[in-house]
Amino acid sequence: MSGLTAQMVGLNAVNRAYPMESKLLLIRTRISASPIHGVGCFTCDPVMEGSVVWQFHQSVDLVFTEAEILSMPSSFQIFLVQYASKDLGQDRYVYCSDNARFINHSTAPNLVHNLASSATAMYASRDIAPGEELTLDYQFVDDPDEHGNALTRIGLAFGERDYLDPRIKDRLHQSFNRGG
Repeated sequence: MSGLTAQMVGLNAVNRAYPMESKLLLIRTRISASPIHGVGCFTCDPVMEGSVVWQFHQSVDLVFTEAEILSMPSSFQIFLVQYASKDLGQDRYVYCSDNARFINHSTAPNLVHNLASSATAMYASRDIAPGEELTLDYQFVDDPDEHGNALTRIGLAFGERDYLDPRIKDRLHQSFNRGG
């Protein structure tokens, strides 16, 4: 067996052992079922409080304007409703193509952003154990009620309530239960 073939066999064995593992840019993560919401992002290794966990990278994180999103096929617009976020006060929508897109919302998160309006990094707000789900308080990511938020408009227009920001889904659920 050639050296390259041996390396490929070794990589295939690693991929089978860790089927959905990839880099969340700065730490090893895996995707798995989440008790919070469907699918979540879990750390593979311990993370110390204050460690940088995610950092914006122009080759991994895609940035769109509202006009660019609206010019895309509706199926991709709906995909972005589920996985992109809008920077507060800006016509800037960010889609993370790594496992960061599976970080779920929590009011007691283990991650925090460096800036409230346009995050370029996420830090561990406390020590995080291996296998623990990574969470973020979405109120510091974007505001689904912000005037002009295309992701909210698209989600509502296409009836994609499952993909909407959890804060919108909670309000819609409460309104439905009140008969509104």
